[in-house]
Amino acid sequence: MEQIFTLGVVNNKEMLTLLETQIRYLLPPKSKISTEHSDIRVTSENDLPQALIDNIQGLIDETKKSYRKVNLMQSKASTEHSIFTQDPMPVLLESNQLVQMMPGIYTYSGALLELMQKLDEFFRQYALREGASERLYPNILPVNSMIENGYVSGFPHHALFVSMAHQDSDTLKSLSALKDIESLNDLVSTNGIMLAPTVCHHCFEELKGAKLEDNMIITSTGKCHRFEGPSAEDLSRTHIFNMREIVLFGKSSWVHKNRLKIKSDCEALFERWQLDYQVETATDPFFPAGSQNKRNFQAMNQTKFEVKLYLPFKQQSISAVSINNHMETLTESYGIKGGKNLISSCVGFGLERLSFSILSQYGFDRGNWPDTLKEDLVLE
Repeated sequence: MEQIFTLGVVNNKEMLTLLETQIRYLLPPKSKISTEHSDIRVTSENDLPQALIDNIQGLIDETKKSYRKVNLMQSKASTEHSIFTQDPMPVLLESNQLVQMMPGIYTYSGALLELMQKLDEFFRQYALREGASERLYPNILPVNSMIENGYVSGFPHHALFVSMAHQDSDTLKSLSALKDIESLNDLVSTNGIMLAPTVCHHCFEELKGAKLEDNMIITSTGKCHRFEGPSAEDLSRTHIFNMREIVLFGKSSWVHKNRLKIKSDCEALFERWQLDYQVETATDPFFPAGSQNKRNFQAMNQTKFEVKLYLPFKQQSISAVSINNHMETLTESYGIKGGKNLISSCVGFGLERLSFSILSQYGFDRGNWPDTLKEDLVLE
């Protein structure tokens, strides 16, 4: 079943892309969305409920009112190194290197797991050489903190909350006799916990209310949890993914210097590994249509850089490294002190996306991989 939404705005690719990203989170499973000229086309197994159609149209109308074009800077895209053109997913699934537990959630094994582990260890060692201290964090965060720091208001579409059974004997008896998921909602409640959407927020929880005497670098790897709706189709977008992060705390001049150094080191590394990539200033996909001011602020202040790796089979690029400047927003939210001009920054290396991009560009025969890549990752 196809539903067409007409924007009446021609040649505004950025607005169409923004709306396509946002509408995906409203759609039922197995839905498809595409854009053409000034139309957004939604295809689903069944007719969309009228309430959902009205919801989507309301989002479109609100976005058209508040939208302002954001000027993003892009480096020249490289596409000359790739020698592979096939989608790696069929081989990964057929060889059981990937086993899908449910859409967007996988188990990893074999050569794929080894590649992810080697990448994580490479960036771990890089962080330690830069002076980072290492942490191991849990997979959950307090909801109150994520409301206060603005994450829930900016990214409500990503939030995954943890539930627990109502603590009374009747509920527990009913839960023990549960036969299907349909009646579960009546038996559980939120308990102030959500699955962590990032690694870096744990650093702020750890340092909440602290006074820092010196600049600080923390590194950790962990699982990130973000609901991605029907977009979770392959390793370029999953509901649960693994990320190595480097988090900087310190005087603004020191943080800016080191953030740009990491960006430069990433560019040099991907050149050395002969990966096709592009660097661009970026904005986050804030969900409420009224979040235009946040997007403008990010673009004007270049608070977010993304290093995007090319996927030849899609002829598209995906963000594999995200380099963010929080400025004072999170240190102030968490009451972290440290003299004048204390700010924070984080750099996230997406292990699934890095691995998927390497396989997409060079295939599964490591004999065809660049020697520098194999040497740095200690791969045979």
